[in-house]
Amino acid sequence: MKIHVEHRKISGRFSLNRAMGNLAASLEGTLFLKSLKDEASKQLSPFGISLVGLLDIGEQEILICPNRRALVAVELVPSGEHRYLQVVIIFEEDSDKDALLKALSEVTQLKAGATKGTVRDEIQVRKLEELMGELSANGQKLAAPIFQSVLPKLFDLKTREIVRDVYGAYKEALVAAPLLKKSEVLRRYTEATNRVLSDAGLFIRKYKINCRRCEERYSSLPLIPLVYDSKEAAQAALDSSENQKCGICNEPLGVEEAFSIRDIAWQSVQQGLWLEYLTHSVAKKKAVAAFAGRMVGLHELDVVAVLGEEILLFECKDTSLGHNDPFITAGKAQAIGASKVFMMTTRDIHDNVKKAVEELARPWEREFTLEQAEEEAEIRSKITNFLEDIEKNYVGHIFAQREHWGASRRLIYESWRASQSKIEL
Repeated sequence: MKIHVEHRKISGRFSLNRAMGNLAASLEGTLFLKSLKDEASKQLSPFGISLVGLLDIGEQEILICPNRRALVAVELVPSGEHRYLQVVIIFEEDSDKDALLKALSEVTQLKAGATKGTVRDEIQVRKLEELMGELSANGQKLAAPIFQSVLPKLFDLKTREIVRDVYGAYKEALVAAPLLKKSEVLRRYTEATNRVLSDAGLFIRKYKINCRRCEERYSSLPLIPLVYDSKEAAQAALDSSENQKCGICNEPLGVEEAFSIRDIAWQSVQQGLWLEYLTHSVAKKKAVAAFAGRMVGLHELDVVAVLGEEILLFECKDTSLGHNDPFITAGKAQAIGASKVFMMTTRDIHDNVKKAVEELARPWEREFTLEQAEEEAEIRSKITNFLEDIEKNYVGHIFAQREHWGASRRLIYESWRASQSKIEL
């Protein structure tokens, strides 16, 4: 099952019944007008949905397209001085959704101006935009093209491990601008190392003239090698020298490949920017809107999204979560009115953190989801599942959960939920 939601501003002359009647005719679907309850139940029965009552109040109609395995719910929603045509399509194939949207545009003559999500989604987005201030320090980096060219490369766990290992070796070296020999990295990592080290976005490849014997013997000393950008240049410099032997031990000098790490690569790993960027890239595909690295007062927000008429807060930690982290995150959620919080960490989750989340969920009346993963595929899967669950539950907003819609729509929703295992719509 997939869900598509959008809304469009309409004029005062718009007729919902006429538009839906034309749509039903063009798609050979069945329009469930309020006077056709028996026919509606008959047409919905192949989908496993049993109706007792249908759309008792409000300006809304449902169109079912059995040939396309799709259902369209259309509602007129007043907001301020305007009215909006709110469209929800439940479908299996993207081609069916595209055909339905095209037909809907033709019969309503609303060919442009569609906005993703519902009218209330848009209200939530505007609320966030009014609350949020400038980009945070991390947000500025996430928005910078130079970081965006590097961050996707760091989604790979092995690449991050190599970056950390190389930087760790640098910290141990007493050299102002250290270079790490390729053999030192290969000693620990064998797979994908050449690919990672040859990536100019992560590492700077250099060639140095040095004496291997003295380098090993005096490894604790800040020996400054002669460094060149290419192997040919280094070799030419060595060949042109009258004495090609070490001045300390008289052993022959040689040219060796070496690497230094780019600062943006290390910052992206050390500050967990890669995880925020990955979370935002997944969220913006599903959500009505998604923001990364924004400030609200003194709070720095990793990722914020709007989906299913709710504000969602994502907290990203490429470190261990501490006992206070859930409480700090809860304060951020309160500041922006987020009803759901998703906390992702790449480290093991301690029991005291789990207990803190359980304690918070009750008094704060917010839903906290706590997940751990290191591999890109697992992180994507857990975030996607979280968003899809919200999207599925949002069907309740369409058919049931608004008080003024009455009991009949709750019956529709409950029947629809019960039928999911049968029809997989």
